[in-house]
Amino acid sequence: MARINLRDISDDVHQLISQSALLNHRSIESEARHALDQYALSLNREQDTKIETSREIWQKETGQRLHKLFQQLRDDNFFAYRVRHDIPHIALHIGENSPAQLLDCIDGIKGPDFDMINRLAYCFSCNPSWVMSGAGTMFEVKNIGSSYESFFIDETDDHADYIFYLIRVASGRNEGMIICIKRNQASRVYEAGYISDHFVLKAGMGSGGYGNLKRFLSFIKLNCGTHFIRSCEYEEEEGLSTELGLHHPSWYIQKSSQSRWISQLISGEDPGNWLEGYSSLLSSV
Repeated sequence: MARINLRDISDDVHQLISQSALLNHRSIESEARHALDQYALSLNREQDTKIETSREIWQKETGQRLHKLFQQLRDDNFFAYRVRHDIPHIALHIGENSPAQLLDCIDGIKGPDFDMINRLAYCFSCNPSWVMSGAGTMFEVKNIGSSYESFFIDETDDHADYIFYLIRVASGRNEGMIICIKRNQASRVYEAGYISDHFVLKAGMGSGGYGNLKRFLSFIKLNCGTHFIRSCEYEEEEGLSTELGLHHPSWYIQKSSQSRWISQLISGEDPGNWLEGYSSLLSSV
C-alpha cells in the first residue's frame, strides 16, 4: 500500500480531524485516511459530471461511425486481396498527406472536414450524411425509379469504363426489386441504386408495373447496346436485415449468382412466369 507523510498541518485542521475521529470511533490516522478517500471520490465525481461541448460530442460520435465504416468495409471484403486496410493505408487511399488526421478523427480528437468526408464518400460509396450525423444508412443507395436513364447514360463522363450489374432480389421481403450497381473499372468507384416502386420482377405487378417494365427493357435494348451489363440474382439471407445500404455495393455482387434474365426478357422469353397474362409485352420489346 502507498504511504503519505504529511507535515506542517495547521492546528485547526488537526483539531477538527481529532474531533471527527473521536466521534466516529476511529484513530486520527484512520480518520485522515477516510477523509482522503472521500476527497478522491469527489474528484472522480467532478470528472464524471464534466459537461461535453456539442463539438466534443460530434467528434466522438463521428469517430465511432468512421471506425464502424472501416470495419464494415473489411467485413464486406471490399479491399482487394493482399491490399493493406489498416488506418494508415486507408488514409493513403483517400489522399491524406499523413495518417495523423484520420487517426485523430477516429479517436474523437478532431472532426473530419467536408473535403475528407467527400473523399470518403467517393472512395467507399458511403453516405456523407451518415458520416456527418448518422442520418440514413452507411452506404448510399439511391431510389432511381423512373430516372434510370441518368444512371446508365452519364453525359459528363462518356469515356468511363463501366460495368453495370442488375441484381434481381429473388426471395424475401424485397423479392422482385432490382439493385443497380455501376462500377468504374479504372477508379474502382461504385454507385448503387434500386428500382422497386416503378416495377418489380415478379408476377402480379399490375398493368402500370408491366408498362414501366416495357419502357425499361426498351431503353436498355435501344440505348445500352455498348454497355457491359451483367444480370444476377440475389437470395436474401434468412435472419439478416433486408434494408439496403447496410453493406457496400460490392457485397451484393459477391453474394449474387449470374443469371440470364435481362437477355431472356429482351429476347422475348419470360424467365419465371413474371409476365403471365402480359406476354405480348415481350413481343413488342
